[in-house]
Amino acid sequence: MSAIFDLVLGVVTSIGGFVEVGSISTSAQAGFEFGFQLLWAVGAATAMLAMLMEMSGRLAAVSKSTVAAAVRERFGIDFQFVPLLAELVIDVLLLAAEIGGAAIAVTLVTGVGFQWWILPIGCLVWLIIWCSGFDIIEYGIGVLRSEEHTSEPQSRFGISYAVLCLKKK
Repeated sequence: MSAIFDLVLGVVTSIGGFVEVGSISTSAQAGFEFGFQLLWAVGAATAMLAMLMEMSGRLAAVSKSTVAAAVRERFGIDFQFVPLLAELVIDVLLLAAEIGGAAIAVTLVTGVGFQWWILPIGCLVWLIIWCSGFDIIEYGIGVLRSEEHTSEPQSRFGISYAVLCLKKK
């Protein structure tokens, strides 16, 4: 039963990693700006993402290693340093965006400017990461997200895109 729970949690978390507020708001803005002209891009991006995940899964199943490990084994650590550095920069920017989003959410509740919430929320995130074990972070956040991401992911893009297209007209 634990293996099934881990599998389901992994699938739900992977969906949650790709369907986030930034993706939905970008689709909404594109729908508002361009109408239905760019709706094909959502379908094309979904197909490309599915192919990437399928190829990565095949590589991991056959070689018993991740894509990053395969790149490191084939080309060496010097070649992997550039994507690793780019990933680090993107992760830091994503963390800053998430903390900023949480600060804006708290601002909507309290009415206090979001600038005053960035440092306390950042310290709270640091405290949770520092004091919690990996299991609490992995399963706790995954269980919280599983309630949010049970619906069909593409429907969120389509609904937000269509609503703003119709609002524009």
